[in-house]
Amino acid sequence: MGNQLIVGASYTRKEIAEHFSGELNVGKWNCGIVPVDGELVLLSTGDRDYDDGHRRGGKSFRWQSQNRTTRASKQGKQLLAAKHDDGAPVFLFHRAAAKTKGKANKFEFLGRVECQSSEGECPINIVWRLER
Repeated sequence: MGNQLIVGASYTRKEIAEHFSGELNVGKWNCGIVPVDGELVLLSTGDRDYDDGHRRGGKSFRWQSQNRTTRASKQGKQLLAAKHDDGAPVFLFHRAAAKTKGKANKFEFLGRVECQSSEGECPINIVWRLER
């Protein structure tokens, strides 16, 4: 990894990819869940329900997987294992909308997260506990 990521700072998809893998492979980095060397990077877009508003000190973030993700799938298992010490570290980046006036929005780095709770399947609804 390159420079230290700063919680609350904004990054382009390319900057995130370069930080974790050294390069932007569009096919790999255009999906929401990217495994990289034993870590998971989540790239979330859209309105999400912040518990008590993370900007006001909330400690969790509500997130939903893609509709095809099951608990038994590889991605489902990786996501749910993030609440155990032996699970892959998960890093969460979020933006409210993909574009503004035709230009791609940056992702805000919310930090390392841990699966606090989950429910459902196809999609899986997860509440991530924010580390900071």
